[in-house]
Amino acid sequence: MYVSVREGTIVKRLLRYLKGVWLIVILCPLVMVIEVLCDLMQPKILAGVIDVGVANHDIAYVYDKGLLLILLALAGMVSGLVCVILATLASTHFSYNLRLDLFKKIQSFDFKSINKIGTSSLIVRMTNDVVALQDILMQALRMMVRAPLLFIGGIIMAVTINYRLALVLLFSVPVLVLVIRSTIMRGFPFFKQVQNKLDGLNNIIRENLLGIRVVKNYVKEDKETARFADEADSLANINIHANQIMALIGPVMNLVMNITIVAVLWFGGYLFKSHLIMSGSIISFITYITQILSALTMLSMILINISRVKVSVNRVIEVLDTDPSIEGPSLQSFNLPKVESGEIKFENVSFTYNAGTNEDVLTDINLNIKSGETVAILGGTGAGKSTLINLIPRLYDPVKGIVKVGGHDIKEYSIKHLRENISMVMQSIILFTDTIRENLLKGDENATEEDLFKACETACAEEFINQLPEGLDTLLERGGRNLSGGQRQRLCIARALVKKSKIIIFDDALSAVDTTTDAKIRAGIKKNYKDITCIIITQRILSAKNADRIFVLDNGKLAAEGSHDELLKNSSIYKEIYSSQLEMEL
Repeated sequence: MYVSVREGTIVKRLLRYLKGVWLIVILCPLVMVIEVLCDLMQPKILAGVIDVGVANHDIAYVYDKGLLLILLALAGMVSGLVCVILATLASTHFSYNLRLDLFKKIQSFDFKSINKIGTSSLIVRMTNDVVALQDILMQALRMMVRAPLLFIGGIIMAVTINYRLALVLLFSVPVLVLVIRSTIMRGFPFFKQVQNKLDGLNNIIRENLLGIRVVKNYVKEDKETARFADEADSLANINIHANQIMALIGPVMNLVMNITIVAVLWFGGYLFKSHLIMSGSIISFITYITQILSALTMLSMILINISRVKVSVNRVIEVLDTDPSIEGPSLQSFNLPKVESGEIKFENVSFTYNAGTNEDVLTDINLNIKSGETVAILGGTGAGKSTLINLIPRLYDPVKGIVKVGGHDIKEYSIKHLRENISMVMQSIILFTDTIRENLLKGDENATEEDLFKACETACAEEFINQLPEGLDTLLERGGRNLSGGQRQRLCIARALVKKSKIIIFDDALSAVDTTTDAKIRAGIKKNYKDITCIIITQRILSAKNADRIFVLDNGKLAAEGSHDELLKNSSIYKEIYSSQLEMEL
């Protein structure tokens, strides 16, 4: 099979993941050579048993050669078993290294890179595609050695028995090679479609598991089941087409093998009659023919699997070659600035999710937030509030303008140091299957008991934690299912406070708590974390009115700023929001 320069480079890259097991990789083929030699020697010895021992009634010869056959069979079995164990160790180590590298790479991705490939596709690549590479490596360490050696060795042994009879192979081998090549060429396009369909199916499963409450609430189980069935049916059809093509190889190979054996028996009978070959040699020759054609069949299956796995290789390499669009200075760089304060400035900042278009989500934003100030960013759905605050920790970069934190352009900081000084509490609640303590320590693993209780008290989480039998050491079920929505949200707020960063951002994160608790949390932050810059993204006037300043966004533009009272006087947009919410409360 032709291997391009690019494919050769990819193979070299993947071989790096065998680091630490190269001795095993070298030993595995060597052990397989022993097994193949044992297999190749047995038919030749068997021919001698029949032509010499049986023909001459030499029982001693039969016993000696029979014992040798048993020893060769045992040696071959042990060698095969050792080879399987070694190949399993090497391939498992390979998949571990590769999967770990992929995970590290994905951790470095920004939102744009993740959206480009897709979350569901990344999951499939980390699981199915890596398993496919692991399987092909295991086959390569065993079958890619066994099949060629058995094929070449079988031909050599067949020729040494009778070169005239070996001419039969001139017919069977080319036919099988043509069948293998045409099958692979026809089947390869389907393999890529299978993986893409698998991505789509995985996406439907993921959406339904994450949104199961919405599905049940709107009684859409039947519709979602039908959507899944359509996607699964499409995947099944492509799989059937691919397997139908691959299924041709087996019957064709069996047909060619049977025709070849018949030809050997017919031509061998002629040679036997002419005293040019003995009966034991014919039996031995048939065994070698079977080994040769079986090796070719084995090789064909490996080549088919290689063509299948090419799709997985390309998908894995795509992840490894995807460079994050957001990069900062290296941590090893000299004279990197430190975030000294929570001051934030936006200077003529514009942003769009679709590069090259005029669809700005934010347009010419200019604002200045002082260190230690509590500000609210208010606006309707789609006003650009979340996009604005995602620019501060460089989850996205503006297409125009500069964002400054602590007096420096955020691009001057290392990304790690910048994000260490910014805490974000999102509306979506993310808690890990661990104790409350361990979840809080994700904010700062060096936090003291006092730090934890201070954060919990400020977030109004202490009251329900103290009621739990094991307190901070209570184990949270997956996603914190054994707590209410408000309790989970308060733990997320406490975790952000444990981080003791210069800036804390609440992205509509107080929506899961009542207005009284909302006010307590804001007052607690003001009291216990005086120097922290607090940004509250909200649609509720009650959450914004006590902020030092309020920024009003409208269609991606900064429409107004000021205190609650100032905005009631000077901003028609703010006044309209206030009036509508006041009427709703009444």
